[in-house]
Amino acid sequence: MERRAFLTTIGVGLTAASGCLSSGSANSQTTDPSTDTTESTERDRFEATLVETDETVERTVGTGALEERGRRRPHRVAVTNSGDEPKQVTVSLERSGTTVLDEVFTLRSAATVGVALTELGSYDLTVTVPAADATETISLGPDRFTCNVTKTSIGIQDGGALDVLSTSTRMACPGVVTERVSADAVASRTLGDASTDEDPEETTHGVALRNESDRTWTARLLVDSDAGPLFDGVYTVAPGGRVRLTLAEPGSYSVSFDVLETGGTATETVPSSSFDCNESSTRATIDADGELSVSTMTTLVACPESTPDTTTNSSS
Repeated sequence: MERRAFLTTIGVGLTAASGCLSSGSANSQTTDPSTDTTESTERDRFEATLVETDETVERTVGTGALEERGRRRPHRVAVTNSGDEPKQVTVSLERSGTTVLDEVFTLRSAATVGVALTELGSYDLTVTVPAADATETISLGPDRFTCNVTKTSIGIQDGGALDVLSTSTRMACPGVVTERVSADAVASRTLGDASTDEDPEETTHGVALRNESDRTWTARLLVDSDAGPLFDGVYTVAPGGRVRLTLAEPGSYSVSFDVLETGGTATETVPSSSFDCNESSTRATIDADGELSVSTMTTLVACPESTPDTTTNSSS
């Protein structure tokens, strides 16, 4: 749990100016419509969505892809006016340097802005209360997206201070991995239990990802089996870093690779025939542009056919 508050008080000065008009200068009191441009612009700038007491207005960021693939769930953000007086607040979200939400709200007491992040990625959330000159910026990385229900809550106090609280349910998330791979390092993981394999002629299938560029990329590896999603790994891979997965149990699989920063994606099918006496692997590389190249390779050894058991019992 994290809890932070930030508050700065500023002074506001108002200046009044007065002038004199002669009684014979009636035309000088007529306002030229062209002089209202600045006032109109300022008014439009501060127009805000009003959220009434105890109500919540919802915003969705993304296409909902997290609900369609893998084992991760969307991350939620809630900005609530915890004070008694109405507060004007700006909520901004950036993903990979692109603004995906930027909106001004007027929140009455106990009013909330709810935001659902439905695509896996790295986000920067900025909440600003202009009247109090209070700002809080929070980084929301891929580790915020798990199989649990996760939420980042920002409470606006009476004076404008911002309190931040992160919460999550406590469900175990097998097969959901978020990891950093340093330069030229290797992250390895085995999926399944090879010790249960009683057929010495059957082997494993390797899945590999390598960053061949000179910059760091974030890649997602999804492995689906006939029974459903098996593995959902997100790896931030530095130059020369590698990820290795071993599919230890024979079966039919689908392996997907995604690069979060570019949206590049590729999928390979691993049929059950890959688990014979040959060695086989599916390999992906990330180039300097964040693009993927994927191939599946296997040796071409002729596997001996199994000899049927012809032993019979006889009685005399």
